[in-house]
Amino acid sequence: MLDDRDSPFQHEVRYASLGFAIVALCGHIHQIIQSHNDSPGNAEILLWTNILTPSIGLVLLLLAHRKKESSTAA
Repeated sequence: MLDDRDSPFQHEVRYASLGFAIVALCGHIHQIIQSHNDSPGNAEILLWTNILTPSIGLVLLLLAHRKKESSTAA
């Protein structure tokens, strides 16, 4: 049965995913600037995906944390 408590493993996976997304974003920006690689496969949808995915994930994580705090305070 699943419960609401977070395990240390879940925290590790969250931070690893966020770290991977940030590294991927930095890699794409580096390729665009350094190599002038502004091809559609590098500078369009992948770049926006690397920006929006961690941003949406961070917002959802903060909302979940806020909800968890409000439910434990009540």
